[in-house]
Amino acid sequence: MGLRARFVGTDGIDSSELARLAGPAAEGAYYTSVAGPVGVHPQAKGFANDYRRKFGKAPEPFAAQAYDATAVVLEGIARASRHGVPPSRQAVTAAIRHVRSMGVSGPIAFDQRGDLRRALYLVMKVGAREPDEWDDNRELKRFGLAPSDALKW
Repeated sequence: MGLRARFVGTDGIDSSELARLAGPAAEGAYYTSVAGPVGVHPQAKGFANDYRRKFGKAPEPFAAQAYDATAVVLEGIARASRHGVPPSRQAVTAAIRHVRSMGVSGPIAFDQRGDLRRALYLVMKVGAREPDEWDDNRELKRFGLAPSDALKW
């Protein structure tokens, strides 16, 4: 249609599906994300390589966080099961709050509400023209905030 405007979105558009649907028109769009392409997490390189080998494509945004979330839940179940009794949901939830680890998406530790102690926020610019290029999107700004800091906005 010839529209010349900047497109800005949230992490809801952080998907190679945007490149598939919009093609070259998506290039130059800006978005914020709590995930971003796996490439923004330096410690996720091995994860990304393993993912590519297994699935034949690059991991989508949030894949690293999903992997880490699964590891955290499994750790919570293991901790809550130490007494030989099947753990309750409450016991697993309580155990998860004490998990501290370095995940493929970064450090993981929770506050008393169950929020990450330090959440990653990214401002990204779409460089992808094709879905397979989604990892080529450029990180413009990165910052970490504690949940209480985020609530002050």
